[in-house]
Amino acid sequence: MFDVLGYTDCRADQSLNGSTGFQFCAASAGAGDVEQKIVRPRVHHWAHGLTRIPPEQHPETFRCWTQDGAHIILRGRSLARRTASGRDGNSYTFAALTRDAWDILPARPAQLWSAPDWPSSEVYGSPAPWPTPLALDPDFEPEGLQAWVREQPWAVEHLAQLLTMVEMTSGPEARKLLIEHEDQGVVVRWISLAQLTMSDEEAMGSSVHSFVEEPESAPATFVGAHPLLSDGVRPDAEGYRLFDPLHERCTPVEPSGSARRHAQWFLTMDADEALAAISTSRAWARVLPSSDSDGAARLAGLVLLGVGAPRPEDVPVAAELLGGLCRQDPDSVPEWGEELVDLLRACSPASADDVGAAGEVIWELDRVGETELARRLASLCLSWGGRRPDLLEAWLARRAVGR
Repeated sequence: MFDVLGYTDCRADQSLNGSTGFQFCAASAGAGDVEQKIVRPRVHHWAHGLTRIPPEQHPETFRCWTQDGAHIILRGRSLARRTASGRDGNSYTFAALTRDAWDILPARPAQLWSAPDWPSSEVYGSPAPWPTPLALDPDFEPEGLQAWVREQPWAVEHLAQLLTMVEMTSGPEARKLLIEHEDQGVVVRWISLAQLTMSDEEAMGSSVHSFVEEPESAPATFVGAHPLLSDGVRPDAEGYRLFDPLHERCTPVEPSGSARRHAQWFLTMDADEALAAISTSRAWARVLPSSDSDGAARLAGLVLLGVGAPRPEDVPVAAELLGGLCRQDPDSVPEWGEELVDLLRACSPASADDVGAAGEVIWELDRVGETELARRLASLCLSWGGRRPDLLEAWLARRAVGR
């Protein structure tokens, strides 16, 4: 369930606290002082450069972020109605927030821009909270997004670059991603797709600010850039990366191997299945000690989509992944452990190191209580030893001397 808040310029009899000026004018029962303090600093304001433009032509605001355990989505717009003191600059912001991530998942925060629950006019008083799950516009669902992208030749050609830039929003050299367009719906559809290609954790931890004055300096993962609110964003800038479907230009990044795979899956396969595999691939890449995003993508394709055939090079990556899940995300081992052991069974190790990599995971599985999987993996290592005793002997010898 989402609690909701409304914020605008108020008379004393309209505000929740009895004060005049910009105040909260609406709140559901679960939205109290704590929630108001979270939302207030991020409400919609008139952009300084738009004072000569009619308010109804001002770009609207859409924001998503997580703070103090709350997941917040917010929409705001400028109002032609003057403030109670007779000045321009009035606006209305409506925010919805929840402390349960599964009120959003498996959807992504940006997709909720399309929910029909957003009010078309100002709300005052004590509105009801929003029951979940929220309905979404089909254009923002995976199948609708896929059909939309396929209709745009430039977008198809640059999809792997976009997905590479999404990957680059995290990590040691992370930079935000700007998406430029004059239509908020277009920007948010691209951000929705971007978040759908992230793991659940990445997507819920990412932030959105569209549209924003001075997008180059906005502190968000995904930033919507409107031509009216910027002197001109550039694809070759240092502080951000740009995907600009309005002018058909983007930062010239070399697509990663994983992004190439993900783009091909999304363009050619069932949209829901492809995005589920892409999201899982991103989650696995975060677990792999080597941060091997291409290896994670290959394994996700094998396990979830049946793309490709097992090969010896998959053994160390699959073993690293299974061990990483045991250490970092043991709750996911029952979901993926059996599939990964089956994948190892379909492979042939190329070296003693490969046998050792799989053998070390036996103890990891036993440690997290997956004794049956540990037995299966031990049996597999022994069967490899029956076919290649030299590999098993080399691994056992190394382990005996503490290597």
